[in-house]
Amino acid sequence: MLLTKQISITWDIDDILSVRPHLSPHQASQVLDFLEENHDASVGINWEVIEVVSDMLFLN
Repeated sequence: MLLTKQISITWDIDDILSVRPHLSPHQASQVLDFLEENHDASVGINWEVIEVVSDMLFLN
């Protein structure tokens, strides 16, 4: 049995757009950038966090 030393979870623009389809690809990229720079490791990145950050940045 191999010893797992590291994992990586990837979120992409399509994930952001699946939650907030009204955003442009550029805006979705900005959401990803914000998530990467500001995520709380005790909460992580999940669908609800994506919704909240998208709304915080681009709510009309």
